[in-house]
Amino acid sequence: MDKLESFSLGDFMKPKTPWTIEGLKAHYLKMGREIPESTIALLARPGFERFIKVDPLPVAPSKNLPSSSASTLKKEAVARLGKVGKKRQGVKVDPILNSLRSCKISASSSADHVALQFEGARLLTVNELFAILQFRKFQTFGYKKLWHQLVKKSVGLLVEKPFFTENVKLILYRRGKKLVDLDSVPVMFKYAIDALRKEGLIEDDNPTVVVSVEIIQEKGEPSVGIRLERVKRSQMDPGEAWTKWLSVSLDSALVAQ
Repeated sequence: MDKLESFSLGDFMKPKTPWTIEGLKAHYLKMGREIPESTIALLARPGFERFIKVDPLPVAPSKNLPSSSASTLKKEAVARLGKVGKKRQGVKVDPILNSLRSCKISASSSADHVALQFEGARLLTVNELFAILQFRKFQTFGYKKLWHQLVKKSVGLLVEKPFFTENVKLILYRRGKKLVDLDSVPVMFKYAIDALRKEGLIEDDNPTVVVSVEIIQEKGEPSVGIRLERVKRSQMDPGEAWTKWLSVSLDSALVAQ
């Protein structure tokens, strides 16, 4: 097996490792292929620069190559590393934070519902949240704090403040320039939902209290909405309901043995 076929992080951490960026690229060129993007991405991650020698390996003079080829190769490699690093870590958080600071808040309530609207507000997507948690976890602190402040302000507008302890339907509304996967929307609302509990609107956000979640999503100018509704819970146990639905569907289905 070729040396780089078994290449790992441990190879970089050895104090006497001979590898440089140029050395790695030259080694791959000898094998007839370019250095993989995954390897370049690994070297671009924060903290890995201390495992890389920046000085190029000695190169024998060649009539076909100019004397500055080694330094040129190093500059190209560094520029490429920087480009990949920015691509993987570049989440623009400030525009989203500014949208929360400048959004228009409206709210309504009754004994059986609470509706909060944040016109102009934007949510971080799940991919953006993961990227921030991986590279710049501290940026989530300000984002979380702003959502708690927004929910607190909106609750302050309520004439009537109900407290939900059970049988709650949670409706999540999102409007944005692009649609996202529906299964990721509840995660995007996590900090806002946590704030509902903190501000005393719901006892908890577990399945005992929140019995159903509805997602409404459309394209347009950014807006975020949350609605809590008191609903009548079915007398049938969820497990019994599923068994009933399954038995009905199996009447006309083929069952694999």
